[in-house]
Amino acid sequence: MIRTAVWNGRRDYAHEFRADITRWVGGDRIAIVQVDSPVGVNRRSSLDLTHRLAKDFDGIVHWARDTETFQSIVKSFVRLDLESVSPPELPEDWEPEITILAANNGDR
Repeated sequence: MIRTAVWNGRRDYAHEFRADITRWVGGDRIAIVQVDSPVGVNRRSSLDLTHRLAKDFDGIVHWARDTETFQSIVKSFVRLDLESVSPPELPEDWEPEITILAANNGDR
């Protein structure tokens, strides 16, 4: 099991990433993946990306570049009918290792 969240960056990540979002997924190692274009096109899949990253991370936040990309990621997860869970209980002094990655589609 891996916890995943989706964050809407709006207009080129203009919606500032809040630090407490990492608490939604918890874990010792968290990947924040900046997704630059809608998924579900040209075989791009947020689920596939999540599975690949699950080998190295405990939690994953998909940070969408804009609202269209955000909506495509959410729709892809909704179609899968995945279980929705509450954020994990974490100690006050919790400090995960956070890695920010880019999930570009290669045409930019």
